[in-house]
Amino acid sequence: MRSAEKALERGRKYIRTVRKKRLASDPAYRESMNAYMREYKRAWRANGCKPLGVFKPKPKLSPAELAARARVRSEKYNSREEVRQRNREHTRKSVARQKAEDPEGYAERHRERRRRFTSDGRAKMYFIQAESGPIKIGFTTKRMLGRLQELQCGNHERLSILKVTGATREQEVAVHDRFVKDRIRPRGEWFRCTPELLAFIASLPELPALPDEATRPRS
Repeated sequence: MRSAEKALERGRKYIRTVRKKRLASDPAYRESMNAYMREYKRAWRANGCKPLGVFKPKPKLSPAELAARARVRSEKYNSREEVRQRNREHTRKSVARQKAEDPEGYAERHRERRRRFTSDGRAKMYFIQAESGPIKIGFTTKRMLGRLQELQCGNHERLSILKVTGATREQEVAVHDRFVKDRIRPRGEWFRCTPELLAFIASLPELPALPDEATRPRS
């Protein structure tokens, strides 16, 4: 077997393994795959039991074509780098202007930004819910406002804090194991919103907010 065919077979084997694990852990995905297979079989029978498609490997490129593609990629990278450089220069000028106009206000805003993302010395387990329902069960020693902003930066849905309670890393792992059947992705920290999980969250004690966070909104 040629090296390209071996690589293709390894890729197919990996895809089959991942799909098999997801079919075993995600009922919604299993139902969607069953519906897809039913539709595929219907189309296969309508096509006279003939294959619906044939794999066609990509044609090999000549050295000249490879060099042309490399030049295009290099030009795109250089253009993006120029944009990044302009953005960095704009940021430097903006910071210098703010320091010159209001040095005390800039220093206070800088301290406030750093304070939001620094540790408050308290180990805690948090429950953060997305608008569509999933709940994240996580552990942190950071201030919750900074942790919420970190998660919100990478999530297109609005996130809100359900509860924050004092806990250790081992207790967080135990909660993950307790609700493993509701886990959305293997080894992930997002869980489906179920009545059992909501009842468990309601039974936990609330970790008191710090004096400077007592008036901050939770969402």
